[in-house]
Amino acid sequence: MTIFSGELHAFDTKLATLYGLEESIILHHFLHWIALNKRKGHNKREGRYWTYQTQEDILAHFPYFKNKCKVRRILESLVKRNILVKGNFNKLNLDRTVWYAFYDEHLFLDEPKQNSPQKPPYVKSDTCISQIRHMDKSDMTYAEVISDTPIPDNKPKTDNKREERESVRARTEAEASSPPQKIDPFELHGKFVRLKKAELEELKANHGDKVVEECIDKINDFLASTGKKPYKDYAATIRIWIKRDAEKATAPKFTNFNSKVDRRARDKDGNVVENEYKDLF
Repeated sequence: MTIFSGELHAFDTKLATLYGLEESIILHHFLHWIALNKRKGHNKREGRYWTYQTQEDILAHFPYFKNKCKVRRILESLVKRNILVKGNFNKLNLDRTVWYAFYDEHLFLDEPKQNSPQKPPYVKSDTCISQIRHMDKSDMTYAEVISDTPIPDNKPKTDNKREERESVRARTEAEASSPPQKIDPFELHGKFVRLKKAELEELKANHGDKVVEECIDKINDFLASTGKKPYKDYAATIRIWIKRDAEKATAPKFTNFNSKVDRRARDKDGNVVENEYKDLF
């Protein structure tokens, strides 16, 4: 079992001296992908060639950065120094994946002039982490001379996964932003009376269908004719109205008598009440 991963990362010593070791590693990474997009004619926006990756993807390439905070700090440092520029050209509005391009593409992507006394900064060097073997570079751009092969991407492609993740996020946010549809358990009987199905069944079971329906009609007519506010609990109101109607129906009825002939007081049963104050007069 070996301790080596077999994956080598490179950086340019001059860039490391100018901008810092960590910044030069990220620049080396972006340099490869932007140059590749330029050669293939991909991702050209606003006169520049771009590459896009999330901070999670960058951290997956460079696990020794430990956390996204360091990746974010490195990227912000390169943007503040006008080395990189940020953009957003995603198809989904909710997709916040940042796109990156070089502020000055000519500085990083132009081919070196022939017979130039200055060596390209990415040729073989004893001080470079990644040794580059001698090869014919006549058909390669300046940026492609960085290394024989790009930094290997051992991670699966995340474009489809990211789009699927953003699509799920969009649906979740849309569901969260829209208020849930409330199901009204009440049924409208007439213009005003609102009853739950269970309440109506209980009323009819206790008082009969005809009595309940007549009471519902009375309440609707009463509210429509008086203009009063609707009741809060119609089931309780119906029970009260039915009880009141029953009391009226069972109340004793007084027989009519000729008051001109008989003016004596009578009780509720019609019996004559003796005047207890007759002895006072």
